[in-house]
Amino acid sequence: MLIQTCYRYGALFPPPAPSQIKAPLQVRSCGHYITEAGFRDTYMRKDFLQLFWGVRGRGCFVHGKEVFHVGARDVFFFLPGDWHDITVQNAPFEYYWITFDGENLDHLIRQFDIRRKVYEADVCPVGEFGIVEENLLNFSAQGEYLAGAAAYRILSLAFAGRMQEKELFSKFREQIQLYFSDPALTVELIAGRLNVHRTTLARVVTAACGISPSEYLLSFRLQEAQKRLRGTDSSIKMIALETGFRDPNYFAKVFRRKLSVSPNEARKIVLNLNAETSD
Repeated sequence: MLIQTCYRYGALFPPPAPSQIKAPLQVRSCGHYITEAGFRDTYMRKDFLQLFWGVRGRGCFVHGKEVFHVGARDVFFFLPGDWHDITVQNAPFEYYWITFDGENLDHLIRQFDIRRKVYEADVCPVGEFGIVEENLLNFSAQGEYLAGAAAYRILSLAFAGRMQEKELFSKFREQIQLYFSDPALTVELIAGRLNVHRTTLARVVTAACGISPSEYLLSFRLQEAQKRLRGTDSSIKMIALETGFRDPNYFAKVFRRKLSVSPNEARKIVLNLNAETSD
């Protein structure tokens, strides 16, 4: 069994000394555990945010009546004030962890929308955890800043999703960039080309950018239409057809609904701006 822990300024108990820096993210401690069957972490209430990143095996995380199963490439958070109860489900259960505290902790949690849940992530960024540990042992303000930089990257990677899903989103974007001008292009057609179910594609796209695949396609077409309105003398009808709209009237209606101006008004605004610039 491996229990490797590093605290700010090397203090174990009482909690680490106050931070030397003023920053939105302050690292309290980090660690690396490889646990055996029968392991149970100390059951206690903790007043800081803690992130756990699974490497192999499977662990059981309990808070009250809530039970969470964390495996390889999973991320889990205990929130400030939670009672921590961790046991091994499939041994060896290996995971890295990192904790955060500071005056801005509540703001950090809100900004990342951190919840007590299991997040599907990618392979644990062991190197980033190593950088955090190395700089926590620096015992200086510089060390804290550098540890915080690596910790922010860990947080960002935790929410970036798994590479397979990132690749699917990238392929989805590529399909739209290549074929948006085809009015026959639909989300169903793209899902078929990528050999995934439409619901899977919808989940991945929405998680990546916050809007549905159909909204993404529509937004891309409108963006391309705006480029043509600014940079060409093509008619509104031609621009509609070039950007995947069969019906110019529908194009104008959607354009106004999304952008609050008609295509003609948008073009006039650009022409007026160009005239003012030339003067």
